[in-house]
Parts: sequence; C-alpha cells; structure tokens
Amino acid sequence: MNRNTRLSTFLNKESLLTVKNKVSGIFKLSESPKAFAVIAAGGVSILIAANIISAATRSSAKADNYEPIAAGKEVSEALAAANAPLTPEAITPPPPEIETYSLKRRETLIEMLDRAGIASRDAYSAVNTLGTITDLRKLRPDQTFKLTRSQNDKTKLQELALRDAFANEAVVTWDDQQFLAVDRAVQTLPVTRYVEGEITDSLYLSAKRAGVPEKTIIELIRLMSFDVDFQRDIRKGDLFAIYFEREYAPDFDDVDEGTILKASLTLRGQELEAIYYEDEAGDTGYYGADGKSTQKALMKTPVEGARLSSSFGRRKHPILGYTRLHKGLDFAAPRGTPIMAAGNGTIEMATRNGSFGNYVRIRHGNSYKTAYAHLKSYGRGIKKGVKVKQGQIIGYIGTTGRSTGPHLHYEVLLSGKQVDPRKLKLPTARTLKAGDLDKFQNMRDRYVAEIDQIKSSLAALDTPDSVAVAEVAGS
Repeated sequence: MNRNTRLSTFLNKESLLTVKNKVSGIFKLSESPKAFAVIAAGGVSILIAANIISAATRSSAKADNYEPIAAGKEVSEALAAANAPLTPEAITPPPPEIETYSLKRRETLIEMLDRAGIASRDAYSAVNTLGTITDLRKLRPDQTFKLTRSQNDKTKLQELALRDAFANEAVVTWDDQQFLAVDRAVQTLPVTRYVEGEITDSLYLSAKRAGVPEKTIIELIRLMSFDVDFQRDIRKGDLFAIYFEREYAPDFDDVDEGTILKASLTLRGQELEAIYYEDEAGDTGYYGADGKSTQKALMKTPVEGARLSSSFGRRKHPILGYTRLHKGLDFAAPRGTPIMAAGNGTIEMATRNGSFGNYVRIRHGNSYKTAYAHLKSYGRGIKKGVKVKQGQIIGYIGTTGRSTGPHLHYEVLLSGKQVDPRKLKLPTARTLKAGDLDKFQNMRDRYVAEIDQIKSSLAALDTPDSVAVAEVAGS
C-alpha cells in the first residue's frame, strides 16, 4: 500500500469515527479547568494534524489527476492574475487588540478609563450607556473590563465589556455615531463532577478537603438535614458521595457550580440517598431510591457541624442558677457559623428580643413556627414579612442576650407551644407514582451508570477514589 493510499484509508469514514470516539473518551476525564486547557491544546494539535493530512491528500489527488495547463492565452491570464497588485478589499486588517483593565481600590470606572488614556467624552458616554443594562453600583475592586480602542484614534473606545454574570457580558460598542449596549453570552461548557470520600471529622471539613466547593457542600447539608442530625448521627469512618453539575467557561478558565444530581451518606453501613428529579410539569425535588421525597416540613438541624450542648427538658440554668424547663435545643458552634431556615415560611420577627438577644422567628404552614436566638447578626435581607426558603441563611451564631458562649438556641413551636424538635414525626412532601416513578428510576439508573464509568476510569488511571472527576455532559 503506497503512502497516498494509507492517507486515504486513515481519512475514511470508519477511521474518523474511531478518532472521534477516542477524543470523546479523552474529554470524559478532566480533573480541573487547567485540564480543560490541556485537552483544548491537544484538540488544536489534532486539528492541525488533520489539516496537514487533508492537505497532503488533496495534493496527492491533484497529482493523480494531473492535467497540463493549456498554453497560450490561458497561461498569460494566469500569470497576470498572480502578479496583479492586491486591492484594498483583498487586504485583511489585523484583529483589534483587546486590553484588560481592573478597578483599583476606591477607583471609579470613569477614573479607570482615564487611567487607560480614554478621552473623557468617550468614557462618560460609554459608562452611561453601560449603566442601562447592568448595575454599576455592584462594581468591586479588581473587577475586570475588556477594552478595545478605535483603530483611528487610540483615545477613543471601540468596545467596553464587563462580565456581570457567570454566563453573560454587558457590552457597549461604538456604532459610528453613538454607543450601543447589548448583553453577550459567555461561552460555557456543561460538565459533571463526582467526589466521594470518608468523613474524618465533620461532613463540611471532609468534603472541603476532598475538593467539593463550599456552595455545593452547603446544599448537600441542606438535602441531608431532613434525616440526619449532624451532631449525633455522623461518625468517623462514615462515607459521602456527591455527583453534581457545573459550567466551565474556557475563555475565563473558571467554573460555576450547579445542581446536585445524586448525593449519598453512608452512616454506619446504612446508605441515605437524595436524587434530583424534574417531572413533566417542571416541578423539581429530591427523592430516595424508593421514590419518596427526602424533603420534610422542617430540617432536623438548622446548623451543620455544631455540638448539641443542651437538650429539650428541665435543666439548671447556667446563668440564673435554678432549675427550669429548657424549651429548645442549644447548638454550640464557632461565632459566625451560618444558621439555616428549618423550613419554608415567612419571617415573623427579626429583632432584639430580651434575653434571647438577636432573634428570628419564622412562621411555617401547618401551625408550626421555629425560633432562633443569640444570633451574632442576621442574614442578608432578613426582616419581618420576608419569605424564606428551607435551607436559606437567616443569621449567624453569636452570643447576644443572656448567653455564656457562642451558640444557637433553637425552638419549634406547634400551635404556640414549644415542643422537642427531635421527637417530631414529619411526613415527606411527596411520593412519586406510576409513570413518574418509572422515569425517576430510569434517571437514577443513568446517574449510577455514569458514576460507575467514572470509577472505572479512575481505577484504570490508578487515581484515588476521593479525587473529583469532571465529565463532559451529554458526551
């Protein structure tokens, strides 16, 4: 087989399909945004190689089908065309240079543009136009802008771009007579990530050491708080596993965490699962393997990693010195630890309340209320009348009011009377039926298969199981 025949064989349909599958397999393993860069570089190399092979094949084809150029007029016209001077239309101008500037501390956007050498008239006009599509009051130090100058006058702006959301840029562009503002989508790549590991102290710290982002850890704790008392139920040697979505932005080399698809805790050999499912009506939720919702009216504990320092019942008051009924649970934790709303509801109180110090009370459905005392401070936007969602941060542990140290005093009230939160028997929110149950179980099987594939890949690479692995979604 000669060289040209081999090249043709390499480029046939079946071979290209094989190459495509191998490249797809490479994309299935990437441990970080940096790995995406490596894969991208490899992809460019493959494209270059493919182009070289394609060019060689075309040259070969021309050689095989060579026909001499006719002499005479045709040759003269070809030589004349080759030696003709380039017209302005044939000259491609170089792409405009994009410069990057960041806001300094206490610097305004106008001042930054002045520092970049942009004329004041352009700067004011561009900033005013940009402010029509994004909130410039939210700018922070180190905020980055991409700036392109006019080719004819370097003091004039051609374009100014601000990334105001993970997947969006607010852009102003000069259009001959004025600046125009538009939103421009940032290219993103959907991926999934799987992490598993052993709990050696708290779930929060163990998951963080394994590489789970903080935002995802908080969501994992919220999902499991319906069935798990994080102070009493977690033991050293228990296991966690989490499979979640994320978006990767190649141009910015960063990621945004998304929905948890499947999470599990194995406590003393017993596995608890929370699996994401969206029905045909668009309603979403988390369910166990049996199709029963993991969500209950109230979470078992509204703070993670805290120590139960005092139970519900009679006790000797640590400050007053006499025995009285303790009408809630006390959770000791470091000052500033986030406190979550135990359930959906409406803020009934968010104010100073005597010996309780900074105090929040939430009214839930079905005659339930929850109360949170001794807070250091309140969560963002927490005030009377505001609706909150289960798991939302409503405040932070402190030691305000009559308190000997930083802790949360937590109460559950049923029809106005305090009850022991640990003895409540709350029904699940929903149980999937018939068609929904079949679709849910198929979805769960798919997640399990994807996780098994990741584990097999890790085993083949001799990589520790606790290392997070990203996989291109839908590949």
